[in-house]
Amino acid sequence: MSLLRALIVDDNPLVLETLSQVVLTMGFEALTEEDGRAAVRRARSEKPDLILIDMRLPGIDGLDAVRRMRRHADLSLTPIVALTGYSHAVCEDDVLEAGCNAFVPKPFELAALRRTIREVLPSTKAPLCESH
Repeated sequence: MSLLRALIVDDNPLVLETLSQVVLTMGFEALTEEDGRAAVRRARSEKPDLILIDMRLPGIDGLDAVRRMRRHADLSLTPIVALTGYSHAVCEDDVLEAGCNAFVPKPFELAALRRTIREVLPSTKAPLCESH
C-alpha cells in the first residue's frame, strides 16, 4: 500500500519541518513548498491526498492559491486545511469560501491539528497511523 501524500505550504522553514513531522507520524509522505505559485504547480503535478496551506505566502497568497487549485478537477475534492497566524486579517469565512475544508489558527496545538486532519479526510483515505 502506498503512502498518502500531504502537500505542506508555508514560507517558514520551522513550520514546514513541524508540519512535516506531524503528517509523517500520521502515515503521510510530506511534500513541501514555500510559495503560492509553486504550491499550485506541485498540487497539480503530484495530486496530494491532503493540503495544509498558510494564508500569507510569497508570490500569491494562500487564498488565491486555493482558488487556483480548486479550478482543477483533479484537486476539486482534495481536503485543504488553511493555516494562519493572522486570523484577524483572514477570517474563517474567507478560507471556506475560497475552497478550504477547515481553518486552523496559528499557533496551533498538535492534537487539534491532527484531529482536524482526520476530520477532513474521507474515510477511504484515513491516516495509516493514529500516533499522537
